Amino acid sequence: MPDGQVMEWIIEILEDENSAYGYEKFTWRLRRRYGLTINKKKVYHLCREMALLWPQRQRKTVYPRRLPRNGVITRPNQLWQTDLT
Repeated sequence: MPDGQVMEWIIEILEDENSAYGYEKFTWRLRRRYGLTINKKKVYHLCREMALLWPQRQRKTVYPRRLPRNGVITRPNQLWQTDLT
């Protein structure tokens, strides 16, 4: 299947549904509506080429649990930790 034809179908899906789809939902729609056997990575490449993708969300940093730097834990119940979230 030529890339131009798949791009036209993606644009048709956008015009019909008026939705902000991601590449995985476009892939699902192309498979269901047109009976294509197409990989989601191919659809991602085509959507990126047409500038249809939203920016990726930034992941929040996970801070590690801090243990005391000045001591060595040698026996049980010597260090207690709590989480106040």
